Parts: sequence; structure tokens; C-alpha cells
Amino acid sequence: LIIADPAFNINQATFDVISYNIDNFTNQNFRTEGTLIDNNFIMINVSGFRNFSQAMKYYRSFRTDQLVRNPSGVRMFTYLISSDNLKLINKENNPERYLLFFRENYINLPSE
Repeated sequence: LIIADPAFNINQATFDVISYNIDNFTNQNFRTEGTLIDNNFIMINVSGFRNFSQAMKYYRSFRTDQLVRNPSGVRMFTYLISSDNLKLINKENNPERYLLFFRENYINLPSE
């Protein structure tokens, strides 16, 4: 989850994602971590998926607008990302560029 406003309440957003995981994936051991990246954006990272299929199912079930409290209407978006690409995003500081790549290459793939 990318939150485009670095002033957004990172603790609340992380808590909302953790609550979703506990309510919907009780038998999974997902790790959720919120990070402010270069004071430009917030990244809430969920890890611990067994494989791409499980990650894609999670991605398709996660509805940011319904799960993360956002009273000020801050721009948020989600995608799946490998560990290597995550390092690139953190280095390049441009999460929207990867969003375009993700949509072009992964969004229409089946989850199984």
C-alpha cells in the first residue's frame, strides 16, 4: 500500500491493514510494516506470502477505500512487488512508476 502523503497517520494505516489481516487471514503469518520513505510517501508492506498466487489473491481482496481510514481523501494505491523491485522503488523514490509497470504486466494475470 502506497500513501501519497507523508503526513498521513502511518500508525493508523498500519493498524488498519493488520486488523484486516487478523480478521481475514487468521491462519497466515503475514508481517505488516509501515515505513516513511524519504519523507515523500508512506509504504505499508505486507509480506509472508507462500507464492505469487497467494499474494495475488490477497491483492484482489484488499480494498483500500473500504479498509484504510482516509478522512482527508489522500491518494492511495496498491500493488504486488518482489523484494528486488522493492529495493529499486526505495532507491528511485518513485512508486507511481512501478504502479504503471504492475498494471501493464500483472493486473490481468489469473491468481491461480
